[in-house]
Amino acid sequence: MLPPPQGEGRERVKRSNAGTRPAEAPRRIGETAVSRDKHLRVAPKTLANARQLRRPLTPAEKKLWWKLSAGQLGGFKFRRQHPIGPYIADFCCMERRLVVELDGDTHVGQEGYDASRTGCLNAQGYRVLRFTNADVHERLSLVLEAILSACEEKTQARLSRRRDAHRRHAFHPHPTLSLRER
Repeated sequence: MLPPPQGEGRERVKRSNAGTRPAEAPRRIGETAVSRDKHLRVAPKTLANARQLRRPLTPAEKKLWWKLSAGQLGGFKFRRQHPIGPYIADFCCMERRLVVELDGDTHVGQEGYDASRTGCLNAQGYRVLRFTNADVHERLSLVLEAILSACEEKTQARLSRRRDAHRRHAFHPHPTLSLRER
């Protein structure tokens, strides 16, 4: 069987792909991916590390994730091992810009690193809560209360700002007009 002439084969392929979305171009080595936060760039190595960390959970992470997943805590959605800039947060609520970090035995002696990491995340608009693995195992209800309280604080602050803005721009009828004249 003879191959089709050059022009006909190409046209046929073009027609068969009409209406489909083009595939995303592969990334080159060293190129960064834009995180869902849009302002922060995530290096491919950080993204790969985050994906790898999602697989093996420590017992404390597993216990806390069981309570945070699927919006079980006040309807707030959390992500696990979420990359933010050069760091990977243990748990992150993007809606409230809240990061929850669990510090296990590996964090002993890393207080300086943890402080600089927290400072960087705070500078990017995230609030960071830190708990030890022992806190999760022994006082899970208190840990969950603290996380829920932090989420609701942001909600209350946002609602009060909206209420104040509404009051400033609300229509105030003239006080001397009667109800019929309004």
